[in-house]
This record gives sequence, C-alpha cells and structure tokens, in this order.
Amino acid sequence: MLRIAICDDNIHFLEQIHRLTQDVLMRLDDSLEPMIDSYDDGVHLVEKIRDGSRYDIVLLDWDMPILGGEATGQALRELDNECLIIFITAFADFALKAYRLTTFRYILKENIEKELPEALCAALKKKHRDEQFLLVKTDQNTLVQIRLSELYCAEYKNRQIIYSTKQGVYHSVQRVQLKDLEEQLLAQSFVKPYKGVLVNVTEIREKRHHNLLMSNGRNFPVSRIYQNNVMMAMSKNMEDRI
Repeated sequence: MLRIAICDDNIHFLEQIHRLTQDVLMRLDDSLEPMIDSYDDGVHLVEKIRDGSRYDIVLLDWDMPILGGEATGQALRELDNECLIIFITAFADFALKAYRLTTFRYILKENIEKELPEALCAALKKKHRDEQFLLVKTDQNTLVQIRLSELYCAEYKNRQIIYSTKQGVYHSVQRVQLKDLEEQLLAQSFVKPYKGVLVNVTEIREKRHHNLLMSNGRNFPVSRIYQNNVMMAMSKNMEDRI
C-alpha cells in the first residue's frame, strides 16, 4: 500500500491536492490502492508520525502558521529519514532551504496541475528502485541483501565483485562477472565510469575533469569512452530531482 500525507493550512487547496493526487495515481497505476491522509497544520502531522504512523510520500505546504513547512519538514526528517518530502508552495525563493531538508521535489502552486503529476511519477519510480536489492554470498559465508539505494558502487577485482554500501563493504564469493550485473544496475540509476566499475549516480557529488567524487569520499576516474554516458546519467538524475 502506498501511504501519502498532504499538509496545507488552506482547506480548499488541501482538497484540491487530495483530488489531484488521487486522479494522478489512478492514471499512473490503478492497482496502487493509496491511503491518503490530509492535515491542515504541521503539528498534527508531526504528532501522528511521532505516534508511529509512516508515509512513503509527504506533500507539504511551506507557508503555514503555528508550525511552518520548514520546521515541519525538519521534524519529519528527525522522525523518518525514508519518506519523500515534496514541498508545495507559492514562494520559489524558499527552494534552497527546502533542499537542505533532503527534499525530493519542490513545486509551485501555480504549476500544480503540471508539476505534481511529474513529481508523483518520479516518486513512484524512486520508491520502486529503493525496494530493489541484490542477494550476495560473501566471503564470510553469509547471504546479504543489499538495497540498490544503499549501494555506492560495485567493482570487479581478482574475479570477485566488491560491493561498497552504506552498511559496509562486502566481498562476493560468487563466480559472477560484472557484466552480469550491468543490465540490472544500468537500468537502476547506475553508470560505468571505466571498465570494471559501476557507480550509483545518486551518490555522485561532483565530476571534476576526469574524476568522480562520491558521497562516501571515494574517487573514480572516468575513461574517455564513458565520458558522455556519465554526463548523460548525471543530467538525467538532476532532471529527476527538479
């Protein structure tokens, strides 16, 4: 079940977003059966989550009385680091502050009819991707489930694939060629900077000359033949976040 929360102090706009969200999700996938909860202030939303409720997506107004959007978003992040926050507001100049809260999207109310469907579509794709995982047999004789969203990179060395993840580094003892992973990973926001390596595009912090700096501090050179592929993958990732 897809769980969505909508929070806006304007009751009429709250109802409009609720209807639009239902219509968009029905068009995208009529099997989703979404549960959509509406809140007219951030206080009640935060209290609900503090009491144990969890949402996959939160549509949050920035300009609200009592507990504003920024404070609400900060409280949500402290309670739940997994939900996707989409800010909806009439003020574009708050975008930088919003993204500091690891915001998934930021859309303007005047463009709601166009941008909300795009944001929800991108959120569903990310949710699907985050649920994907690899089952790896390690050199510690254990089976590990590695979520693709937590995988920094996969490297092929000495007939062994090394997985660097947010949970640690795993050495696979399975007789697998890196190319056997490429079809799956390249379709899930990964890119090949040079032979023998696949990196998670969402974890690239910057490309400087012919090198990639990853969020975990690793650096990878980019071969000339893969320069265009890397730039296209990074551009697509940036577009998906706008």
